Amino acid sequence: MKENRKLKTYVIDVNDRNHLESALRGCDGVIHCAHAPFPVLFSKSKQEDEQMWRDNLDACESVVDTMIGLNIKNLVNIGCAYCPIPNEDNYGLAQDVFL
Repeated sequence: MKENRKLKTYVIDVNDRNHLESALRGCDGVIHCAHAPFPVLFSKSKQEDEQMWRDNLDACESVVDTMIGLNIKNLVNIGCAYCPIPNEDNYGLAQDVFL
């Protein structure tokens, strides 16, 4: 028996839970690849910092909450705010500098 599964991609604002719920309805799993750069070294304003938190933390919470509401149990989360940190800073130092 061969299963016929299709991968669908969406480019949406995942903080818009209505659009997110519509996109996820009927899915078996989610591959979440979104992130916004961590702006500590590059931020120019408080508004930019708040946008980073919305694009990372709030967005991830929105995805997970919507998945729970729709009983979707499979998540692959690829993107995060720490993606652009140089490799040499990935262990320990990044946390001291950026948190």
